[in-house]
Amino acid sequence: MGELFQQAEAWLDQIEQTQNYTLPYVDVESKTEPVRLNLMMSFWFYDGDQLEIKEKFVKKIQDYIALTGVEFQREASVKNQRERKFRKDGFPENLLEDIKKEKTSVIYYFSDQAKMSFAPNYGVDVLCSSEMANNERYSTVNFIFPFDFTQNSNNRLQCIEFFKSIVREIKIEQAYCGYRVGQPLDFTQAVTWQAFETAANYRFLGLDIDKNMTQSSHVTNDEPSLEKGVRSTAWLVYLGQPWLEKLDEVQAIQQQD
Repeated sequence: MGELFQQAEAWLDQIEQTQNYTLPYVDVESKTEPVRLNLMMSFWFYDGDQLEIKEKFVKKIQDYIALTGVEFQREASVKNQRERKFRKDGFPENLLEDIKKEKTSVIYYFSDQAKMSFAPNYGVDVLCSSEMANNERYSTVNFIFPFDFTQNSNNRLQCIEFFKSIVREIKIEQAYCGYRVGQPLDFTQAVTWQAFETAANYRFLGLDIDKNMTQSSHVTNDEPSLEKGVRSTAWLVYLGQPWLEKLDEVQAIQQQD
């Protein structure tokens, strides 16, 4: 892990020097595709099988499109194993129709790339009632942003409001904002994504978020959350400052409505 971590650190140095958040990627056929370092808002919740909740997230996808100005190129449904051109005409009614046809789990993706196999710059992935936890089915929705999207102060404030609106309007069990490594295929001649992601978390946040939605901090494990189910890191990231520089401002951020 030590050598891989050093390689990941070198890639992060390259990112900071060039301000280019894509990296060389080599797939099994030695074709170069981009690996992207993105920001990601992630929401974990129960009741994803309810049509009302699904419809609320469709509205949030519309809000995300308005916030980012993204023009999706591709969409996919894992359940139907189908990738196709984004159906811009008729959206979101066509998505709502698809959702209403499914009586159990709903899984779909949107991407701004020409192929789903490419790591997105902007993207949304939705898994409603597809996983089990505490003997209940839970759902996840992820909104993906370019790494430097929140460097613009206006974008940053709008991202905060977008995040807060979801927490206010939908019963969310857990939510966070963090970093995401976009890896479309399997690595052969590159740093493993786990090492890269861990290195990015150490450098930018001092925080490592496991895939099972548990949190472990390399600073302290006792930081309070801002409100039920919302971790303080989420707000700190979208205020645009590294976690390590913001530890003394947690209380001030908590006082935001």
